[in-house]
Amino acid sequence: MAKKTCVFCGHTVGTFASFSESIYEVEPSEWGKTPLTHLLLPINGAPKGLGFCDAHGCAKNLYKVLSFLFYNDKISRPISSPGPFSAKFEKASPEVLDALNYCKVKVNNVPDPIIKAQVLEWIRLADETITEVSIKQQQKSIRHTGLMKFFDAEKCFFNNLDYSFESNNGGLFGFDNNILFLRQKKEIYNSVVGAALDNYSQDYDFSDVLHSAILKIPLDNIIYFKEIGKVDYLAKVNGGKINGGGVNIDGALAGGMIFGAAGAIVGSQLGTEIQSTDINTTVETVDTRQVSLRYKDSNDKIAEEIYPYEVFDFLMKVIPEKEITIVNLESQKEKTFTVFKESSQNNNRFEEIKKFKELLDCGIITEEEFQTKKAELLNL
Repeated sequence: MAKKTCVFCGHTVGTFASFSESIYEVEPSEWGKTPLTHLLLPINGAPKGLGFCDAHGCAKNLYKVLSFLFYNDKISRPISSPGPFSAKFEKASPEVLDALNYCKVKVNNVPDPIIKAQVLEWIRLADETITEVSIKQQQKSIRHTGLMKFFDAEKCFFNNLDYSFESNNGGLFGFDNNILFLRQKKEIYNSVVGAALDNYSQDYDFSDVLHSAILKIPLDNIIYFKEIGKVDYLAKVNGGKINGGGVNIDGALAGGMIFGAAGAIVGSQLGTEIQSTDINTTVETVDTRQVSLRYKDSNDKIAEEIYPYEVFDFLMKVIPEKEITIVNLESQKEKTFTVFKESSQNNNRFEEIKKFKELLDCGIITEEEFQTKKAELLNL
């Protein structure tokens, strides 16, 4: 078998790994066990028999650099088989930087100009990508700092209200001066905060952002809030399996031959005892309760917000008069009062008409005067 040579270190080995068995598909735990020369990529025009060996870490270091490039969309997958690259090397970690420095030193040893040009191109791409990744990480860090400062400002705002509440999922609620304060709908909230973070700097003022990210609902605009969903209890029964029973034919024949009819009866029951497992019952609670809040928005249109059920107690504390049962009760009372008032007014009108009729009968007023007063009292 012809010897194969590593272009990085010049190591010569007699075993050659084919392209489909390249370093991309070798588990890290397998590296170093057998010194192989691997052809990593189909470099057009490169002489056969040249590659990158495992013996001195050449293949491993180039593999890390190429994984870094692949997971940052700088190169495509070199072979069709699934998942050879490792996401472990996605970031510009010290391990990737060390591997890149190794390649920068070893590329000077590459004898073939075609392979050397390809490795130099990978090195150039890696340096360029490291700069890009560094800028992205810095921007991400700045945005994270800004986001934390915004959350602090938001919490400070709610904590300064007469009443405030934070749900388990991080939702913030407040009430002050007959105004209910909530976070805007998710898409509005994310858009407003995201735009602020794009322009964030150390001296950024979040007051305008808070004004846009927080929904303010005057008490008069709240129609009602109510509980929706329910609590279900599901019983699950396990066990109770019954095994055994029937007749053991072989046992009956053997028992009959030895002990006669009585033996046949006993033998027929051997190994057929009825066995059962214990029955276990568990109860699973399924709670789908939430809180629905209905209100009139700034355009006087009816809007609805859905919140976790734990918000119900907070709303009962700050605006109990808006709970739907109480709202319906007050509405019914108002209707009853209106009917009573109208009935009373009608009775008064009839009494007045009767008085004017008596005056007409006594000749004190004329028919025309009576009809005029009657029309006034009946709003005709």
